Amino acid sequence: MNALFDNLAINFIKTLIALAATLLVWFIIDKVLMRRVKQKRLLLKYRVRSRSVFIFIFILIMAKVWAYDFSYLLAVMGVIAAALTITQKENLMNVIGFLIIQWRDLFSEEDYIEIGHYSGYVNHIGVLYFTLDEASKAVKHERTGRKIKVPNMMVSIHPIINFSTDFSLLEINQSFIFTFQSPFEEIKPIFDTIYQELINFYRTTYGHWSISQRDKYYEKTDILYRVKQHKPAGIEALVRFYCLKANQTEIEMMLNQLIIEACNKNRNITLSEER
Repeated sequence: MNALFDNLAINFIKTLIALAATLLVWFIIDKVLMRRVKQKRLLLKYRVRSRSVFIFIFILIMAKVWAYDFSYLLAVMGVIAAALTITQKENLMNVIGFLIIQWRDLFSEEDYIEIGHYSGYVNHIGVLYFTLDEASKAVKHERTGRKIKVPNMMVSIHPIINFSTDFSLLEINQSFIFTFQSPFEEIKPIFDTIYQELINFYRTTYGHWSISQRDKYYEKTDILYRVKQHKPAGIEALVRFYCLKANQTEIEMMLNQLIIEACNKNRNITLSEER
């Protein structure tokens, strides 16, 4: 009996020493090395990864301390893992998906993402599911109020688009179709003005970017003209520009307003209708 208590006391002391050592090393890494990381998003990613690694190491140490036959314990764990793989495959895939999300930093809470047929703002990331605040299809960047629970396993099946990543500029194409009776020489000055408004928008909104970054997207801003023969038929002007997801609605509203004002001022120019 005394030998049993002595053994338990020794193992308990070893556990405290292992816990103290693990916490000390993790504290040093977190406070000393992590100070060099300036980006908040990158810092969060490194902390999640380091915490996961140290928890795994501590569990292995505990198994070695408290299990008399470590190889036997590994064999039992292997049998249990095989049984869980067969009976709880979906839940296991969801847990693996959770680890992928955290380890690969696919997205964080409040990020705007698209995955499969779902799109919205990440509200919560759980072990089995992550919750999305559904995004409105009518008004971009607005929330419908509905919440979607998406299984974590979907991150390994469907491609993910994260619109909240810095400098994630999207190509946007907005089309305007005018009747064939509208004079092209009167349509073109409207879009020359639109082009200049887009350039001014870049200078004011993305003014903190480097000149090379801004010029890169000035060059990609373009107006394309073509004849559209199927309904609604007419002269199509395609405005092609790049912007952050957060600015898409603002730019589209600006373009629509400029077109409406131009049509109201010049009665020779009319938009085509589908009949």
